[in-house]
Amino acid sequence: MKVIVTFCIYFISTITWSAETNCQNKVTNAYWNELSIQAANNMGITNLVNLRKQLCRQIGTGEITAKDAKKIFNRERSLYVDDLDLERSQL
Repeated sequence: MKVIVTFCIYFISTITWSAETNCQNKVTNAYWNELSIQAANNMGITNLVNLRKQLCRQIGTGEITAKDAKKIFNRERSLYVDDLDLERSQL
């Protein structure tokens, strides 16, 4: 369990939002699709995948700017990493 938590902390801490091309980039989209499959049982990652989809839709419809989407995504990612750090410290 400790190894899994450590890996998740490292992995999630490397994910950032690229405001310029994130939603239209085929490689990035494939990466997120694969991530959603591989981490289907991890609620935190699943939530980040779903948030990304929602933010991309909102950017596409003009409801939100890419800059605001980046702030929202990175804030949620940071909260998830903080939760993983707390979980790891309690092991």
